Amino acid sequence: MLRLGLGKGDATVTLRVLPARRTSSFAVGLKDDGWRGLASETTSVCGLDAQRTTGISTTSEGDLYKEFLGFSYDVGEMSYPIMMFAQAPATDRDMYRPDFGTFVNGLEIVSRRTY
Repeated sequence: MLRLGLGKGDATVTLRVLPARRTSSFAVGLKDDGWRGLASETTSVCGLDAQRTTGISTTSEGDLYKEFLGFSYDVGEMSYPIMMFAQAPATDRDMYRPDFGTFVNGLEIVSRRTY
C-alpha cells in the first residue's frame, strides 16, 4: 500500500494492489453509511477498463470528498486488483480535484522484469 499526502493540507491518496487471483472480475464497493455518490464512470488506465466513482461521505468530523478508482491488471492467468482511493475535506474538493485527476491520469503500470 502506498499512501501519499499532497502537501496542501488534509488530502490523502492511497494505492493498493491486492493479492493475485485467477479471475479478472472483482467487486469493490464503498461501504459507508453516509455515502452520497456524485458520479460514476468507466475510464481507462494504461488501456485497461477501470471504474471511477466520486462522492461525499458524511463523518462526525465533517464531510469528505472521496474518489475511488478500481481495475484489474492481468498477467497470464492471474489478475491483480488495483485500487486507488483519494479523499479531502469536501469544502476543499475543487482545490484537490486537479491533483486527484493527475494521479488517475498519470497512473502507470510497469511490469517488473525477472532476471
